Amino acid sequence: MSRKTVVLLNTPEGRELVMASCEANGFGFAEFEELVKAQVSHAGDPNRYHMYAAFDDILDRIKAEKN
Repeated sequence: MSRKTVVLLNTPEGRELVMASCEANGFGFAEFEELVKAQVSHAGDPNRYHMYAAFDDILDRIKAEKN
């Protein structure tokens, strides 16, 4: 299995589960997926600064879009 894969998001059932959870919590699935991709792309990186910076950018954009 690839280290760059989130199994839950690779199955239709898993995607539906995550989508329903995002919807129930008022969070967009696309944004969730973007956050997961940022985390996966920095997996194993000893310096988490880049991952946190990516999270900040994504969450700032989400906040700006909601206002």
